[in-house]
Amino acid sequence: MRILGWIVAAVAALILIAFSIANRGGITISFAPLPFALDVPLFAVALASLAIGLFAGVIAKTVTGSPNRRQSRARAHRIKALEREVADLRTERDRLRRHSIPSLPGGHNLPVGPTKDAA
Repeated sequence: MRILGWIVAAVAALILIAFSIANRGGITISFAPLPFALDVPLFAVALASLAIGLFAGVIAKTVTGSPNRRQSRARAHRIKALEREVADLRTERDRLRRHSIPSLPGGHNLPVGPTKDAA
């Protein structure tokens, strides 16, 4: 799967390089109320617009997805705690089974030795 990612990245890089070579002509960008004007290549404007759009998308995704990630982390912690509790209970059950009377009427096994109620 990692190789596929590298192939996609290489193809995208080649497309960007070809686009940059084909659009080297300069354009003038002016900032309307300000007295500034820049002469830049067309590919620089296009790539800067793409980068700004991607950055804005990442920020929007991060902000809107934050509650879901927080809830997911909380659930993952809860699942781990419950799995530990289940493992502890299974260990305790196995310990009790090893120390119990094997055959009682009704199929119930009771622990041998002192219990909480005996104290």
